[in-house]
Amino acid sequence: MVYILERLAVGNARDGAAPHIDIPYVLCVAEELTPPVFPELETHCVPVVDLQPIPPFQLEEAVRWIAGHIPKGKVLVHCNAGLGRSPSVVIAYLYCYEDFNFEKAVEFVAERKPDISPLPDLFLSCQEVKRRLASSGS
Repeated sequence: MVYILERLAVGNARDGAAPHIDIPYVLCVAEELTPPVFPELETHCVPVVDLQPIPPFQLEEAVRWIAGHIPKGKVLVHCNAGLGRSPSVVIAYLYCYEDFNFEKAVEFVAERKPDISPLPDLFLSCQEVKRRLASSGS
């Protein structure tokens, strides 16, 4: 698990199965995983397919969930390996909610977690999500 922001971490399936004690919010972005249920945690799953572009409706759901929970506490975003889907969602969150341009968001995440592999067409999906959020006032 690697912290990208003070309250936002990227991890893999092991991190999601046993999150650190100070992380109350866990977002799973792997279609093949079923997040465990912990009474003290709030978990959510957006079933993103590995190695494929993230459909904008899924990316929007994921970044909105992060945005709704990060003010309340630390959020872990995880997929199976922690290399493609979860870093891609965190890049999208930075782009859509933290006022990063896309290139800076990728660079920022890669500086903290050098082994990332953003999913195909991520920029296009991010642009669509940002447009949707702007039109909805979010």
